[in-house]
Amino acid sequence: MHYIGIDLAWTYANESGICVIADNGEIGYCESKVFSDEMIAAIVEEYARDGAIVGIDAP
Repeated sequence: MHYIGIDLAWTYANESGICVIADNGEIGYCESKVFSDEMIAAIVEEYARDGAIVGIDAP
């Protein structure tokens, strides 16, 4: 199980942030950059294979 936090930017000119944390507290992914919708979906898909809770903070 992973916990995925996504902080979406207002526009593609700003950075969005994604952080993935495993049940044991290990950070699997943590990055802040300009993501496309497809990149965000691919990251979520990769880490949600064994189950995930996803929280999204959007403007």
